[in-house]
Order: sequence, then structure tokens, then C-alpha cells
Amino acid sequence: MRNKNKLLLFSSVASAGLLLLPLTAIAQQASGPENPPITVEEQNQAFSLAAGSLSGHVFIDKNGNGEEDEDDLPAKGCTITVQGSQSNSETTDDNGDYVTQEAAGNVSVTVSLQDGDCKGGKVTTASAGGGATQSITVTGGGSAFAEPVGVQVGKATASSNNSGNADDEDEEELADTASEGFKAIALALGVLVLMGALQLMKKTAFASKIRIGGVNLLK
Repeated sequence: MRNKNKLLLFSSVASAGLLLLPLTAIAQQASGPENPPITVEEQNQAFSLAAGSLSGHVFIDKNGNGEEDEDDLPAKGCTITVQGSQSNSETTDDNGDYVTQEAAGNVSVTVSLQDGDCKGGKVTTASAGGGATQSITVTGGGSAFAEPVGVQVGKATASSNNSGNADDEDEEELADTASEGFKAIALALGVLVLMGALQLMKKTAFASKIRIGGVNLLK
């Protein structure tokens, strides 16, 4: 009986070994010299083939008309969030542009109004498709473009680097207008003071004695 049990145990172990031999050979063949493991570079190349580029543009809509006019400025430093199979974020550059690589598929693109030149602003291009959040389809190896987004903000929220000559000219014009106004007020006050002084002089005892070239100016 004991010998019979030993025989059964040996047969089981042998059978298991025979089953493991082809599996081991397959594993060795899969990772052997002819089929080396996939490298990180190869994984990145595979991702680039399955991914596409996504780009867009954000600008400061000075007059709020929903269009990018010649005097409108790029909005820099605004955070762009792309939500697809994974979440990704980019920041607009000095030209108000952004570019990112995304896996193929549908993504949502959102312009944050919490930072950069977009801080505290409002989107003016929603009716033209350039809303704060847009749905974009990215194709593998292709290029997708979001609609331009216009943001209207106050002058104080725009960065000094993007203030531009247009803002400087506006400020200079305002300063000139104020200066002219102050000059007009000063002149009017001067006339009033002079008239008051003449009236006071008329009432003095010496008013009749003030003459210039023999003419009494105060009668």
C-alpha cells in the first residue's frame, strides 16, 4: 500500500513537470533575444502614433464683441485643462497659444478664469463656439484645434507685459484731457479772483485815485 502511494505521488509530480516545461519554454521564447521586452522609448512611440496634437488660442477681448480685433491682446498665463482618458493641463504662452499631446478620442477643453490674464474675466466668444469649455475630437496622428476663446477683463487684470501700446496711448490721452481740464478750471478761477479784487478795490477810499495814463479804470 505504501509503495502504491509513492508511485502515485511520483506520477503526479512527473505530470506537473511535463506541463510546466512548455510554459517555461514559451516564457523564455517571449523574453528571449529574438523578442526582447518593450522599452520605454518604444512605448512612447506607440503612444505618439495613437495620440494627436491639440492646440488653441486665448485673447483679451477689449471691447467684448466676441471677435479678435487688431488691437486685442493675447491672454498669457491662463490655465487650460484637457479632460479625456486622463487629465492634463497647459498654460498659454506669451502669444496666448497652447499645444498639448492627447490620446485619441473625445476630450473637453476648459479655459480657467482664475489665473493669468484671464483672471476675473468673462468669456465673450461662447456664441461662436469658443466657450470656456469645448468638446474636441482628437485623432491618432492628427491635429485638432479648439475654437479661439475671447476673455473680457479690466485693464488692471492684464499683465504689464501685455498692456501694449494701445493701453499706453489711452492713458496718455486721458492724462492730456485731464491736464486741459485743470488748466481751464485754473483760468476760470483766476478770472473770478481778479474780478473780485477789482470790485473790492472800487469800494475802497483809494479806488478813485488809481489811474493809468490819466484814465480812471475803476469808475
